[in-house]
Amino acid sequence: MKRADRVITSARPTGHFRPSLHRALRRHRQSPGGGQGAGTWRSGRACRSRRRPASSPRCSGWVTSARPLLPIAVVSLLVAWLQLSGALGLATSTLPYYGWPSEYRASTALGALLGFQHFEAHPQVWLSVALFLGIVFFARAGELRWIGLTAAVTGLAYLAVASSNAPIVMALSRPWWDDPFRFFSMAAIPLSVLAAHGLASTQAWLRDRLPSRVPAFAGAAVVLLGFAVLSNGLYVRSNGARVSTGYQAADPSALRVTPGEQSAMAELGELAKPGEWAMNDRFDGTAWTYALAGIRTVAGHFDETSPPRDAVLLANGFRNYSTDPAVRAAVRRWHIHWVNLGKPSTEPGRPYQPGLVGLAGEPFLTEVYRNPDAVIHRPTS
Repeated sequence: MKRADRVITSARPTGHFRPSLHRALRRHRQSPGGGQGAGTWRSGRACRSRRRPASSPRCSGWVTSARPLLPIAVVSLLVAWLQLSGALGLATSTLPYYGWPSEYRASTALGALLGFQHFEAHPQVWLSVALFLGIVFFARAGELRWIGLTAAVTGLAYLAVASSNAPIVMALSRPWWDDPFRFFSMAAIPLSVLAAHGLASTQAWLRDRLPSRVPAFAGAAVVLLGFAVLSNGLYVRSNGARVSTGYQAADPSALRVTPGEQSAMAELGELAKPGEWAMNDRFDGTAWTYALAGIRTVAGHFDETSPPRDAVLLANGFRNYSTDPAVRAAVRRWHIHWVNLGKPSTEPGRPYQPGLVGLAGEPFLTEVYRNPDAVIHRPTS
């Protein structure tokens, strides 16, 4: 009990002073500063009590705080609906489904998750320390405590996908292709928020122990700069080195799409008229043509699961264009006016598709562009 409470309650009011003292005591206990921790505890207990309705001002704070997020949630659902419906349709479709193999034991997957170390040489130790502090001070997260549930759900989903090929795991994760990379990415986001909460709680702990003359931002600067130094620049270099392998290489010819292939795609974008399609190989990198140059291709994705019938016909027999009426009919249906070929895939069993082997010198094709990595032909008839 505060000193003011002891003073007021220790007096023995008599006569006409009794009502005024009782009113003063009530006002003191109901004031923002009068209750302090006890008042907060009493209000929390009252919200859990059946005698206080959920619509009470004290109990509806989380509803009020969540209200601004509702429009964002609705817009996000509308924008993502095509992807969501496609993912749900995949989960219930008859398409062949193989999924990704598990990559770790459960204990190793847990260490990779808590160490933010998915296919990296070393764990991101100081980020793990921040995550530990975020868990220790989780009760202080207030209205952000739902992040903990998100982290738990996505983290457990990653552990299951990364360590098990059980049918139930593959069935539940099918909308995301049972892919450990996707699940790790989903889990890393809320875990990073918890790590940030750990740093913020550290700053609050430091602020409460510094002299009052030290401004709060000074403690925040110390915590942030300290974490940046200990993490070697917020792990920018190590993360950048890991991501860059998909986009940079000491030998550019080793990339999935080489600079020469990109140049050919750009050239095709200049040559082709609107509505004209290009015949291409599924595995040589030219599936990126539409994304890089705006020209649609027969093979628009490297995935060969259930392609259209005409795409299968052309992949197997395009080189028979001069002699096969079915091939010529498919070319007309797809408005194919170009053939764009990059470097054959170096993966075992992934050379050019059969219908695209040996096209050089075919009388029905005219070569219009070539560089060391790619060639563009145009059908002459």
